[in-house]
Amino acid sequence: MKHKSLSEEMINFYTKLYIAQEKAYDGLPENMEDCFPLNSDNLPFLKTESIRLNGEIISTLSLLVNDIAEIVNSANPGMNFKSIVESFREIAEEALVKFLEHDFDYFDEKASGYRLDISELIFIIHNTFKPLLIKVRINSGVSVNKEDWLKKECPFCGYMPDFSKIVESKDNLRKLHCSLCEDEWEFPRLKCHACENSDQETLGFYEFEDNPDYRVYYCDKCKNYIKSVRIPKLNEESGYDLTVEDIATGFLDSTMISKNYNRS
Repeated sequence: MKHKSLSEEMINFYTKLYIAQEKAYDGLPENMEDCFPLNSDNLPFLKTESIRLNGEIISTLSLLVNDIAEIVNSANPGMNFKSIVESFREIAEEALVKFLEHDFDYFDEKASGYRLDISELIFIIHNTFKPLLIKVRINSGVSVNKEDWLKKECPFCGYMPDFSKIVESKDNLRKLHCSLCEDEWEFPRLKCHACENSDQETLGFYEFEDNPDYRVYYCDKCKNYIKSVRIPKLNEESGYDLTVEDIATGFLDSTMISKNYNRS
């Protein structure tokens, strides 16, 4: 709102979405250890193949699917999410596993059956499972040590990053942010977050004069990019919500798309 990087309509849309997710988060069980077994010896921590959703979890998520569908439909009246709302209970567990496994062929097929664009279905699915994975991660109490994980996937759930930050007070440490469970982990600054390319001739970044705290790191090998915010030494990391930063920096996405780069 301060920088006018989003319209009032978009701010209202995401405000409603976050309220719905917070309501679902509060309604989910505190103890979900039986449903989400963790690896004690290998990373990522979450054992995707062993996930089992109980009735309480599915009921809470079903209400969230309906809420998200209504929020999207109010902003885009032409969209119809009736099929996914009605079938979510039956596919919830399978869809979560497929999502964590990055099986987008599965969602392409589902989208076709629901008469939705795959991007619309992914938006619904992603925002439905997000509060669940955040609560599972927070309540697990596990965290990764620096020396244990310097990979592109999230060390907790194995999903993909959506944003990054450079922390000046920590020797310009670079951290990636998981778009699903919102875990953060250290990642080399001179490596592509998508293909792990480290050839400096094919890596680079754009800096924006009007917004000097923001950069976009790109890779010419895989043509992917990731946005980043620089956190000055006098600022606290806790003052930056990278999920919000991602939404508020759509102007960076527009610039990179115009240069034929993609988000992984």
